[in-house]
Amino acid sequence: MYVQYSDIQDARTEWNNNHLDSGTSEEVDEFNNPYFGFPQMVRFAFNPNGK
Repeated sequence: MYVQYSDIQDARTEWNNNHLDSGTSEEVDEFNNPYFGFPQMVRFAFNPNGK
């Protein structure tokens, strides 16, 4: 099975939406998310100098 980075980020967001914003009386912590701690991708772009 091939999983892309964006699939993991979507799953983490979905878990947060389903559990943290559910309004249940049970206290749910974001650390319980199985995708917690997965690094976020930071992209940098630049234009090379013409010299």
